[in-house]
Amino acid sequence: RMTFAEVYAKGLKFAAMLQHRHGIAKGDRVGVAMRNYPEWIIAYIAIVHMGAVCIPMNAWWTAEEMAYGISDSGARLVIADEERARRLATCKCTASVITVRTASEVAAQFGFARAEDELAASPDTMWYVPELLPEDDCTIMYTSGSTGYPKGAVSTHRAQVSSAMNYLVTGLALLELSAKAGVAPAEQQVMLLNVPLFHITGLVPVLLVSMAIGRKMIIMHKWDAGEALRLIEKERCTYFVGVPTMSLELMQHPDRHKYDLSSLVDIASGGAPRPPEHVERLTREFEGKHPVQGYGLTE
Repeated sequence: RMTFAEVYAKGLKFAAMLQHRHGIAKGDRVGVAMRNYPEWIIAYIAIVHMGAVCIPMNAWWTAEEMAYGISDSGARLVIADEERARRLATCKCTASVITVRTASEVAAQFGFARAEDELAASPDTMWYVPELLPEDDCTIMYTSGSTGYPKGAVSTHRAQVSSAMNYLVTGLALLELSAKAGVAPAEQQVMLLNVPLFHITGLVPVLLVSMAIGRKMIIMHKWDAGEALRLIEKERCTYFVGVPTMSLELMQHPDRHKYDLSSLVDIASGGAPRPPEHVERLTREFEGKHPVQGYGLTE
């Protein structure tokens, strides 16, 4: 359990470490290769705060695909969890690697630095914070690749902020609709984080909007409909987003009616068309809730 202030402070300390220990500067490309961990968010804050360009790497990429992403983006450094670090160790990685959640023996075996050790050896604050402009590059996110290699889609700081604000305004509109329907607002908005942070949905409408409105995020280790039902009830989640199959699995799960899901207000989907019969079923199963369909492009 961490507060937004604690995560932000850890992000600034991580930025200082990247600068002091690894010479990362404005414009440098830094990869983040891990499953959804708090460290993913901390690394992202650090990278964009110092004006470097964050490369959210697909956690399902093979070693060969990771090597391509690093080479194509020109990443100088990659921050990886143990599973991704093991893959990087098997390929011709042209970038330095800092590991998180990795045993010291494992990191030493691969010749990688551990974030804990690097943070302990670094000053807590940056010696220089560059000026950031709206048109400065912020992220390079990779598309699925269709029939060829994936393409790196560049977003600026302006794009990240404006996208987050678009979703924020949409969210406020949905809250207004709920209020007019007589639904009392929750004490705190709560998001179940069940999509990858390396994807545009996880990064912008989930993470960045949560930061903007102080929406608690509950991080799932791995998607499991039964575990999602348990967490929605336990944490009183108000917002759910995933590919349409995810909300369908919630409705079809044999334990669905054992859990109180009344806290949910919006049940959103994206990444694929939501069949009309899904919408009809959602309307029946979650009376008074908003089935929302989002569409956007990594590009």
